Amino acid sequence: TEVSGRGMGMDIVVECIKKLRGTLDLMSTVGHGSLFTIQLPPSMSILSSLLIEVRGTMFALPLTEVREIVELARSRTHSVQGRAMIVVRDQQMPLVSMPTTYHFAGGPQHDANGTTPLHAIVFGYADTQIALGVDRLLGKEDLVIKPLCAELATVRGLAGMAIRGDGRVTLILDPTSFAEHALS
Repeated sequence: TEVSGRGMGMDIVVECIKKLRGTLDLMSTVGHGSLFTIQLPPSMSILSSLLIEVRGTMFALPLTEVREIVELARSRTHSVQGRAMIVVRDQQMPLVSMPTTYHFAGGPQHDANGTTPLHAIVFGYADTQIALGVDRLLGKEDLVIKPLCAELATVRGLAGMAIRGDGRVTLILDPTSFAEHALS
């Protein structure tokens, strides 16, 4: 047509990405091809998540970061220099809890009903693996990530939040940041 080959296509794509507050990077090598990388802000990202519950509060953990889920039995846990540890597949790793890390009301180990975490979710960063104790596993769900509100933006270990179909807000954990914070 009269407008074919005028270079308008990529300009339109760039404008659309800018309107979404995203970026577009282009890497091109003659004779080999081009690589287009589009990055959209977290509010536009969909994250496949494992929904968990700790003390009646729901959280989401990126499913790509979950290495294993194990039952939390006393025979697997012990303490090393005052730090809770768990053995998973003959590997010892720290066992962290959200109530301890974020100082939940009512103390670190027991909720109002006196229950303890039933499962541990193993995830890692760099060369370190940790296990996170959780009360319940609620299933898998794809969530649209929204930015954190101003009050939560400074909380280490959180990546964003999602508003689920039933209207409840779910906080999304950033596994690397959470692990660093929990172990510090």
